[in-house]
Amino acid sequence: MVAGGRLASGRGDRHRTDPGLRARGLLAAGLARARSWLHIQELETDAAFGLGLVGGSAARDVALGAEGWLLRRFDRVSTISEPMRQRLVQKGVAPERTSLVPNWADLDAIRPLAGPSPLRSELGLPKDALIALYAGTLGEKQGLDIVIEVARKLRDIRNILIAVAGEGPARARLAAAAASLPNLEMLPLQPTERLGDLLTAADLHLLPERPEAADLVMPSKLGGMLASGRPVVAAVRSDGAVASAIAGAGLLVRPGDAEALAGAILKLAADPTLRAALGAEARRLAERDWDGDAILQRFEADLLQLTK
Repeated sequence: MVAGGRLASGRGDRHRTDPGLRARGLLAAGLARARSWLHIQELETDAAFGLGLVGGSAARDVALGAEGWLLRRFDRVSTISEPMRQRLVQKGVAPERTSLVPNWADLDAIRPLAGPSPLRSELGLPKDALIALYAGTLGEKQGLDIVIEVARKLRDIRNILIAVAGEGPARARLAAAAASLPNLEMLPLQPTERLGDLLTAADLHLLPERPEAADLVMPSKLGGMLASGRPVVAAVRSDGAVASAIAGAGLLVRPGDAEALAGAILKLAADPTLRAALGAEARRLAERDWDGDAILQRFEADLLQLTK
């Protein structure tokens, strides 16, 4: 959080979400006689109680009450999806004080390749296999147990490989499962400059979601998935923000339905024409909705309006 000139801004992302830091940003704005702007990447208080990571109705009431009190004191509160913005309004933030500032993807660094990604051969991935990739945080909010179940259901299909790349508390569990599943491959974490190579090494992307987390988060990794020009197979609520974001660019199944998710992978494995059509739409959506220049131009205009 910084305070200076006529604006103090706090970004409530995964590294800076504690209420104390938000409160200090608000205090800095007051001392500097500046306007205050808080940006929220995840509604983590809601998610923590919704996913059962924290329990107790009394604790929930206190936490949500304190959060709402603090949010209402910022001049502007922005977030990354429309359902999350509506949640802010439900918490008592005046609608005119809310803004939508979505995440964006590097559309130049991540783009469909004319040929195979060089990372496929470097990682020893089979040339003739369909690669279904999950790349991102390996945590409890992601509902990654379904990936293990899908690998079990498809273990006898020789030309389909489930690949997982990322770090987090669920990696050890996934790695243990991979030891007994020949079609589940744990890939090493790649540097940022090779993210495009990683995402285009896939034939399709997997995006599971726990239903309790729907509309509380918008996965930032989705932008890269779409930018890679690969279809997305998502186990998400059909009425949620993620489903809207990938409309026409992939297949949807119910959250937690491993049988349906495996079936969707099989469908795309058998139909390269459908994969290509969905992938082309994915890239189109990335260029329409995830372009950083356009998003930052809108943010700048909103920022200037706040400082008047």
